[in-house]
Amino acid sequence: MEWPWIDWFLVYVHRFDAVGQDATQLDILKRAKRASNQRLGDIVPLSQLHTFVHLIPRFGQTADCQLTQYNSMELSNEFYLNKYFNKNTYFPLSLA
Repeated sequence: MEWPWIDWFLVYVHRFDAVGQDATQLDILKRAKRASNQRLGDIVPLSQLHTFVHLIPRFGQTADCQLTQYNSMELSNEFYLNKYFNKNTYFPLSLA
């Protein structure tokens, strides 16, 4: 049997929901989760991605003492979307 996606590059992507902005004027993203508290994500063809984005963990008043530079992206649930990362992301996001 011939698979139609045999020569495609596939990537796993996490889903995030935009929940607003704060005084930093950066969008706040929260990990999307199912009712069972499992993270939402999917496998998509690489050709459907437009650009990568720069996420910064949002710690709140105090950071969890378990977080390190190696696991903070995996263990955090809220992030800032850094629209100042480069001009290709700044211009489209600043118009919204």
